Amino acid sequence: MLRTSWRYLLLRVPSEQNFSEYDLRSALSETIEEFFGVIGLSQISLKIIRYEPSKGRAIVRCRAQSTEMLRSSIALLTQISGKTGSISTICVSGTIKSLTLK
Repeated sequence: MLRTSWRYLLLRVPSEQNFSEYDLRSALSETIEEFFGVIGLSQISLKIIRYEPSKGRAIVRCRAQSTEMLRSSIALLTQISGKTGSISTICVSGTIKSLTLK
């Protein structure tokens, strides 16, 4: 059995509006499901590793094969918890350690 390869994305989340981790996860999941369906959502295997609302940063994990699907979904996201807001990708890495250095 092959080992799953992961990618970690450092995201910039609007910090003026206090979003919970649940709000962020549901907004990302809804956007992915809207554009790629339930199969796309399961292929991405989205997981929020760390979320710091005070700094407006989040680290999320996805499968390496579906990194571009997640990045395009992030670009298409326009609302979080009913409030207008967009998320942008700062960088992508294969390890969490290299993301924390950036």
